[in-house]
Amino acid sequence: MIIKEVESKLEDFFEANDFSPREIVKKRFAALINGQGKDFRKNIFLDKKGVLRQKSRVCQNPSCRSTNIIWNGFHESRSFILDKIGMSLKIGQFECLDCGSRWSIDADEIYELLKQFKEQIRILAVEIKSNKTSLIKTTEVIESAVGKKYSHMSISRWYKSRTSVMQEPTILNENCSGYYAYDEQEVSAGGKRFQRLTLRDLKIKQPIAEELAPDKSKESIQGFLVRSVKDKPKKAMVVDGDTSYPNIIIHDLKMDYQLDIGHLFANIKKAFKEECGYTVGHKRLHLADELKKQELFDIFYPRNELLAFVKRGLKTLSKIKDPAAKEEKDVELQKKLLDLKLERKKARRRKDHVSEHENYTLSDARKKFEFVKTLYYYYPKPVQKLIDRIEKDWHHYTLFLVDRNVPPTSNYIEQYYSSTLQWSDKKEFRNKEQLNEFIRLERIKKAGIFSEILSKTGLNFIQLMGTFIMTFLGI
Repeated sequence: MIIKEVESKLEDFFEANDFSPREIVKKRFAALINGQGKDFRKNIFLDKKGVLRQKSRVCQNPSCRSTNIIWNGFHESRSFILDKIGMSLKIGQFECLDCGSRWSIDADEIYELLKQFKEQIRILAVEIKSNKTSLIKTTEVIESAVGKKYSHMSISRWYKSRTSVMQEPTILNENCSGYYAYDEQEVSAGGKRFQRLTLRDLKIKQPIAEELAPDKSKESIQGFLVRSVKDKPKKAMVVDGDTSYPNIIIHDLKMDYQLDIGHLFANIKKAFKEECGYTVGHKRLHLADELKKQELFDIFYPRNELLAFVKRGLKTLSKIKDPAAKEEKDVELQKKLLDLKLERKKARRRKDHVSEHENYTLSDARKKFEFVKTLYYYYPKPVQKLIDRIEKDWHHYTLFLVDRNVPPTSNYIEQYYSSTLQWSDKKEFRNKEQLNEFIRLERIKKAGIFSEILSKTGLNFIQLMGTFIMTFLGI
């Protein structure tokens, strides 16, 4: 079973196709003992009776080195790992008839191997616990993977001893790009609400500053940002539409800023939804209103295909006189439009996707906006207010078209929040210190400092160790 499982996963390890399980284990774990690329088996072997012997019959006394030695029995060595593997290790004993020296087979490397595996179990427990897993659940996972039950207090002790000494990577001021994304996340600890203030570098994709504040007042944000970018390059920052940001960024930080297009789009959708009867007796936005909405989006994200589809649909509906047939066709068009939107989202996730902004310019965006303004009074009043806001902050909504180093949204920091502490988890911490420690470890993990623990073979941990020890002993 082990052989088949390992052989079925060979592609995860090597480019070549012809590797035995023993070679996999050798290449994967040889560094645990003697170093990468060095033969990890010493001059020992297991005989037919399961006794560990040395291949060369030479006295271990350096001043003797006689070959006149005899077998002198064995002593048995066990550990819980050997028990689980089903192996009783018998250590052979020898005596030299010339100098009288007695010795046992040198099994230090095997003992070191077992010690290393025990350490890997502890590291595995820490890795599981660090992924928002409770102590009790961690004990269950370790028991299923290793075959031995550890107390939750033991795992807690391992966790504290290893994570308390871990240090975050130092980000030098000169390594920062000058392009940042800033946002806040509301978190909870000890029954109190806090704001998690985060500043992330858009080039190196790491948080360069993060702290918990009692609120997100202008004073709190101002103090955090000023401290965070001190002596660092200052070029531009991506933020949402909070009214406290512009004054801080321009006057205190002396930087430019990009307003998050995603937040603007969400407000546009909300305005159409509330004013155009969307979801009130009609499951989708009417095509005429959909056209107006897409023309607003098109200013920032070219969407020729969607606009062309909606215009063709409106033209088709205008030719249908029967109300029932018209409603039926409208439902059909709405379904096709939804499919088109979903396909567009999927295409944006593909590696070979070419951004809509590849050849899009500020001049193109301005022309489209001027066209939208000619239809200003055809838009619902809440949407008119948004158009006025775009006009007022035009430069800050389109900075990404002027400076290509600036992204149009703050998705980088939103993704960081969702991957480290999702608010939907309703994660409650006992106190602020515990919350701070959790966030610190998440930053360390994002920096790639945590080791990869689980083997890609998918084998049970004990099975993997058994395969290694059998390989080590040449079985």
